[in-house]
Amino acid sequence: MVWLLAPLSLVAQNVVNAGNSTGEDGAGLPLWEIGAGLAAANTPAYPGSSVNQTNVLPLPIVIYRGRILRAGDGSLVSGRLAENERLELDISLNGSFNADSDDVDVRSGMPDLGFLFEIGPELEWHITPEQSRYHWKLEMPLRAAFSVDDGSLEARGWVFSPELELEIADVWKQDSELSIGLSPAFAAEDLMDYIYAVPSEFATAERPEFDANAGYLGTRFGVNWAHRSERRFFVIGLRATFLSGAENAASPLVEEKRNLGVFAAIGWTLAESKRTVTPRRKTP
Repeated sequence: MVWLLAPLSLVAQNVVNAGNSTGEDGAGLPLWEIGAGLAAANTPAYPGSSVNQTNVLPLPIVIYRGRILRAGDGSLVSGRLAENERLELDISLNGSFNADSDDVDVRSGMPDLGFLFEIGPELEWHITPEQSRYHWKLEMPLRAAFSVDDGSLEARGWVFSPELELEIADVWKQDSELSIGLSPAFAAEDLMDYIYAVPSEFATAERPEFDANAGYLGTRFGVNWAHRSERRFFVIGLRATFLSGAENAASPLVEEKRNLGVFAAIGWTLAESKRTVTPRRKTP
């Protein structure tokens, strides 16, 4: 999932996950699907910002549900580690929107925050069986972070953001899923500096110099609801971020200790295979 800025891949993931509850009339799901959609998000410019920004973007959907290898089915690429289906190792990729410093008064005159993406391994533990209607899982991703600034790619250290999540199938409608998650995050100094540091050349009387440290970034609480109807996917959700006790909460760039963001997306399947496979999650 995207922890730091806007939930770009989170939207894509949940549009996909909307189809993981059951197939139509209890049948299996297609081995592969190709589709398109549209996503919108209103989120803080960065954790701790008092400014929210709205972004709308097209959303390509590519899904492959192989027995071992999967793509787009809740993660970028994943494969089973254990025969009891409780452990799973993913290679996950996340992305985020950029932030223009001219739109954030407290960052006025400072460099913009570029497009930020993360990539790395993710160990997932299914605490309860995936077939359970109430499915508990623990995700433990450790990802390298990179930013794209003026066309150049810069390494920004690492992010560790374990998440305890409860997924409930068929809430309000059949073939839907309600997800509730809690995720603390920890980041390297390079990434903390990128977001929260104020170098001496950008210091002012209202914005004193600040050197950020590695450590606890904050905690996110999220709720989203996803639904699949025939060839259509829909997801809506919100994310609350809490920075009380965070390592860099004293940064002059932190204006709010609590942030709220919302997002929604809709997508359609344009083509699919005739071959079907057993869904990862199926209500009893």
